[in-house]
Amino acid sequence: MQTVNSEIHETIRIFPDEIKLNGGQINLVANSHFDNKKRVYFSRLSSESQKLMIQRNNGPLFLTVVGKLEKFKPATNVNEFDTGLYYRHQGISSLVNVTNLTVVPAPAKIQINELPHALRTGLLCRTANYPPNIKRYCQALVIGVRDSDFYQEMTGSSKLGLLHVFSVSGMHVAFFLGLVERLLAGVKFPKRTSALLKIICLVVYFQFAGGSPGLFRAVIMAVLRQFAVLLGRDLSSLDSWSITLILQLFWLPEATYLLSVQLSYSLSLGIIATAKWKLFSKTVMLNMISLPILLENFYQWHILSILASLVFLPIFSVIIFPLVLAASVFGDLPIVISIAERIVSVFTASLNFCGELPGMIVFGKPGVWITIVLLVVTFWVTLSVHNSRRKLLLVGLSCMYLCTFIWIHFPMNGEVTMIDVGQGDSFLIRRPFNRRVTLIDTGGKVHFGERPWQRQSETYRAERIGINYLKSIGINTVDEILLSHQDADHCGDLPAYMKQLRVKRVVVPIGMNQNPSFIKRLKKAGTATELVPVSDKQNCLVGGLRILHPFVAGKGENHDSMVVFGNIGHQRWLFTGDLDQAGEIEVLQRYPNLKVDVLKAGHHGSKTSSAPDFIRTIKPRIALISAGRNNRYHHPNDETMQTLRCNRVKVINSQISGMVRYVYRNNRGRFVPTVNLKGS
Repeated sequence: MQTVNSEIHETIRIFPDEIKLNGGQINLVANSHFDNKKRVYFSRLSSESQKLMIQRNNGPLFLTVVGKLEKFKPATNVNEFDTGLYYRHQGISSLVNVTNLTVVPAPAKIQINELPHALRTGLLCRTANYPPNIKRYCQALVIGVRDSDFYQEMTGSSKLGLLHVFSVSGMHVAFFLGLVERLLAGVKFPKRTSALLKIICLVVYFQFAGGSPGLFRAVIMAVLRQFAVLLGRDLSSLDSWSITLILQLFWLPEATYLLSVQLSYSLSLGIIATAKWKLFSKTVMLNMISLPILLENFYQWHILSILASLVFLPIFSVIIFPLVLAASVFGDLPIVISIAERIVSVFTASLNFCGELPGMIVFGKPGVWITIVLLVVTFWVTLSVHNSRRKLLLVGLSCMYLCTFIWIHFPMNGEVTMIDVGQGDSFLIRRPFNRRVTLIDTGGKVHFGERPWQRQSETYRAERIGINYLKSIGINTVDEILLSHQDADHCGDLPAYMKQLRVKRVVVPIGMNQNPSFIKRLKKAGTATELVPVSDKQNCLVGGLRILHPFVAGKGENHDSMVVFGNIGHQRWLFTGDLDQAGEIEVLQRYPNLKVDVLKAGHHGSKTSSAPDFIRTIKPRIALISAGRNNRYHHPNDETMQTLRCNRVKVINSQISGMVRYVYRNNRGRFVPTVNLKGS
């Protein structure tokens, strides 16, 4: 019996198409030999030769793994993407954290059930040396494989709500079935024999294209229509849709929680309902059907989405997709690849350009029940046969969107939130009715001696944590970002905030604005914003907060950290960055009467901060510690924890509680943790 934390020793036979590589990391989903249950295996590659063996091998591999069986960790920030929940919705409930990995080629003999994987692997190897854009399109559209840079390069399709087009779906199945029908028409098989062959081809294609739950709907609907031909019966599109949904609920009911499945079923039902509509009306209605689902997952909508659908979808279906198939089949001809690369590059650049145009509305997260109501009313509009009733429903639907928007964007409560960014700092201060939004530090990842082959695709954690949370509560403008000092774990994700949100000003400790490394990071954002250096001598309020430190210009190092004091929600708050003990004592000497209720413990709870005299004098009731789980520095330090306990300070630690929100209204508030990981 295998239990959580038990040690795993097993050998897995797998094809390279089932392995996801990102820099020096590898993860895959495979059936365990012990109980035949699907598990996620995560590991770090030990050498570049291991990575090359996986990338260049076009046959099966044996992976010998040694590791621990673990449960998925829950999402530790509000509205953060929950990886464990995502896998559980696909029937995968456990993770193997691999500590030792050996990769060797397996015997080349391929079993019949492995044929789709062999074909997928062959196409991966075939397209590996293609130019970047056509390679990306071939792998994503033909076999459903996205490289680690896919979402960074396809920003336009994401912002315009067209990302589902790049998932293998109903359009691809229809195109594939059309090719099969043309081939069979030339041979002139009997009608029922032709239907049986189509069913076999569809089943093989389902495996070849990745076998995703989102693809299940399109393939099964096509299979049901062929079964109807075999039985000599008529089967309407609505009947086949309904039967497919029932089968989905029997096979993998939790898959209906997945975004791809929700879009697949809702849009296909919308296509059925609008079968006799004109193109413009149908496009508008399909966008309206997908809108509640997209808002629930991405929190924003671009006003050019409908126009983009009208312009880009016909080009995609008539030109791009056939061209990608031709490149996949005739990849040995340089002229084909060259032409295909130029055309898809122009198409991608056009999409990305349109995605950057003004018109992005950060709506916020409506909530599950409001999303369901919006979706039901939208289908009611679609199915209504009386124009007067349809107009009335449209007015009601518009009012629902407007009321939801106002409710999200003008909340009566304010908050001070410690965002769980791992080993780093990031705090949000949001006043009631969103009158002012201030961010103290952004978090960021520190890279320690990574080799080129180990570097992952350039992403910012803030995009799926801090920025994601801000958008989910309807925030697209930050009045000021205060950076305590220049360390990457405090300001490394600044470019992401400046690119994705409107940031009015960036406030830094005086002297840091002259630091070359910080200026380089600021230029990387690529957007102009006001840079404000501050010190305690200005005696000014920034976002309603008073600057207590630095006293003199520095370079933005730990001892130069900006110290910020403010009265928020009837609590006195002090944020100290990574200020050391000597700096804390200097602050006390300058402000001997300083008293606080809530202290952001300096330097993630390190023993270099939180001097006993400092804690004893300012008398905090609560200390917030933002530190990464199992971090290499062993923060928070035992000495610091002892100092806080001796002074009867209650500690709230992001390692245990994840994101912690102090939610207040008028003069009353409470701390709300996101999770409780104590003992995990």
